[in-house]
Amino acid sequence: MLEAKYIQQLKQSNISADGEKTKERVEKLWKAAAAEQKQAILEMAGVIAATIYRVYKTGSISAKLAVPLAQVLNVDPFYLMGQEDEPGEFSDEALRKLLLKHACAL
Repeated sequence: MLEAKYIQQLKQSNISADGEKTKERVEKLWKAAAAEQKQAILEMAGVIAATIYRVYKTGSISAKLAVPLAQVLNVDPFYLMGQEDEPGEFSDEALRKLLLKHACAL
């Protein structure tokens, strides 16, 4: 798991492989999340709720948002990006793969 100070340094460019899947999945997960989970995600990413809403309006997601969403909601970050069809679970290996694939060096 990454700490907030590292998450906030991640790139903010779009890493979604399938915008439509990203829209649907983020909206579904966000709406089902408990208030405490939502707050934790926003704090980790250092963003406001409107940033999350923008993801499910545009289908664009950044590593800065994908990582805390995946960590807090315990889903594979590649599921959020539309590359995996099953939500799976968050793992350090998936996080490492994401950071390496998108050159999100810290």
